[in-house]
Amino acid sequence: MEQTRGITDVINRVSAVAEEDAAAAQEVSAASQQQAAAIEELNNLAASLAQLGQNLMQVIAKFKLGDAPSEETVVVSDSIEETETA
Repeated sequence: MEQTRGITDVINRVSAVAEEDAAAAQEVSAASQQQAAAIEELNNLAASLAQLGQNLMQVIAKFKLGDAPSEETVVVSDSIEETETA
């Protein structure tokens, strides 16, 4: 009888540990999903930032300071004048 009780206790402990492991695995899974979503959001933000940088470079490329050569249409110096290039 005592042997049966000992086996039952071991089975109950194994069951409790298995439940704890399952709960921990669910927490890890949830954390992994949150991390994946955060990484995806960061990737999207990085792509948006890169596009904004390209747009800014295109806008900046239209301006020429002083005597620096420029292929764009707007010159910025002591006076502002609009020029056309071929």
